[in-house]
Formats: sequence, C-alpha cells, structure tokens
Amino acid sequence: MAIVGVLVVGTGALSAYALNRSAPTTAAPLPIRTEFSYGSEREPVTTIAFLGDSWAGGAGVPGGGPDNSYAARTAREIGWPYDIFAGGGTGYTFPENTRFMSRVAPLIEAAPDVVVVQGSSNDYRASEEEIRQAADEVFAAIRAGLPEARIYALGVFDSPGAPTDLNDVSRRAVSAAAAASGVTWIDGNADGWLNVETDFADGYHPNEGGHQKVADQLAAYLEAQ
Repeated sequence: MAIVGVLVVGTGALSAYALNRSAPTTAAPLPIRTEFSYGSEREPVTTIAFLGDSWAGGAGVPGGGPDNSYAARTAREIGWPYDIFAGGGTGYTFPENTRFMSRVAPLIEAAPDVVVVQGSSNDYRASEEEIRQAADEVFAAIRAGLPEARIYALGVFDSPGAPTDLNDVSRRAVSAAAAASGVTWIDGNADGWLNVETDFADGYHPNEGGHQKVADQLAAYLEAQ
C-alpha cells in the first residue's frame, strides 16, 4: 500500500497585501477530483490531495482554475489521481470560517496517499505564534485522520509584491510546527525554485511558467521519496 505524504507549500495571496488585498473569492472551497485510467490489472496507485490558497486554485495562469495550478501539474507529471481543496485568500489563520482547518475533514475523507498543504502569505495579519499554533492544529488533525502519513511542509515563496519580512514570519512559524509534528520541511524559496523577476503574473501569484516550475520541482521531490 502506498505511503501518505503531506506537504505544506507556502505561497501568495489572492491579490495583494494590506489595503490592496481583496476578499476571498471562494467562501466555501470545493475539492476537485481527477482520476486517471489504468489497465485492467490495477496495481495499488498513489493518490494525492492538495490543501491550499489561490496558488492551488491556479491563480496567475491564463484561465485559472485548479486544474491549471502547480498542484494539478504536479499530480499529472507523476501520474497520480488528485484532489484539490483550494480557497483563494485563505491560510492557516484567515479567514475564520474558511481557513485551512475548515477543509481538513473533507481532505481526510478523500483518503489520499499524499497530501500537499500549501500556503500561505494570507496569514500576514497573524503573529508568528498564532500561525505556529494554527499550523500545529492542521498537522495534528491530518496526522490523526491519516495515521500512516508521511508529512511534508514547503514554505512560502517570496514574490515581487509581498514583503519578505512577513513571509519570513510564516516560514519560521510553519517550519517550527512541521518540526514539532514530524513533518518534513521543504523550503522551495531558499532552494530557488522561482525567480521573482520572471515567474510571477501579478506580483503575488506565479505565472504559468512559475506554476510549472513549482510542479517540476515538487514532482521530482515526491518521486524521490
């Protein structure tokens, strides 16, 4: 039976920071499920689910939509069936009714073998301790619901319009929660997955090339585990 993984990918907001940030576009985010076809004699197949913000929803790609996101591209690149639980403008701490924790139960219900939790610079309103506590809760809930899981965490990416110091707060908080929860931390920002000069569509979201770059790196990482 395949092993489960959870990855936290920290990324951009639905729009901008502070006064330029718009309200979440998805009040009640819904999962996207895509199945792949296999031969008549089926081997156990690894499945993957993504929990995240507008990046997982495909923001920045022409036409948008979860199936155009780094998340879907990652799954297709590896050949895994996938679910996407995306909510624009959401994070570990914000907004109260649609933050990440609100989507953990349906994610667990989907029973994926790999889970990617992505985000989020939308937590810029919260303190480091508040983000840490919220991430602890998310990781603990996923672990309880998926006890065989391998859990990964990938931090927020810097972008042209996002204050680096706020992203640093998120990275410190989520990486600390990951370490305390037995979650593997991956810092794609430190590893240079994206170029802030060329890989962003609007200052906060990756363009199509940026989504593909994240997918290429993430798929390679997951396949190597």
